[in-house]
Amino acid sequence: MDQNTGDIKILNDIINRSLDKKAFLNKYERYLEDINEDQDVFEFKDAIEIESMCFWIWIIFTQNHVSRIILENSDTSLQNSYSNWSNHNVRKKREIHDEWLLKNLGAPSEKTPTSLIFRKEWGEVTSYTDMKSGEVRISIRYI
Repeated sequence: MDQNTGDIKILNDIINRSLDKKAFLNKYERYLEDINEDQDVFEFKDAIEIESMCFWIWIIFTQNHVSRIILENSDTSLQNSYSNWSNHNVRKKREIHDEWLLKNLGAPSEKTPTSLIFRKEWGEVTSYTDMKSGEVRISIRYI
């Protein structure tokens, strides 16, 4: 992830806010779940490596351009379910996300008990834990 531009290299191509939906679908169609050109959220079928970590990836479009990218560490040893919940896994996944972002983006702009926030000229990156759902993800929001 480029801290100066917000570019993310996924499957040897760059994804950023300038990528339009049609070009995205042309490049990644075979890698995506449930493709419908009318939808605005696309999920990759398989985990994808980005900067030495594998992630589940969601790409979100607004007005036919990438507006957000959601990343979640795909390490199976950190997975949780309702029947087999581990607070340790939640904390560990969040710690790994935070370390990855610190390595790629430098010092955060803000730190709260549930998030680490990086504000950049091109957007905002947040590593967060949703305390209700237990989701631990990285949100990249382009402005």
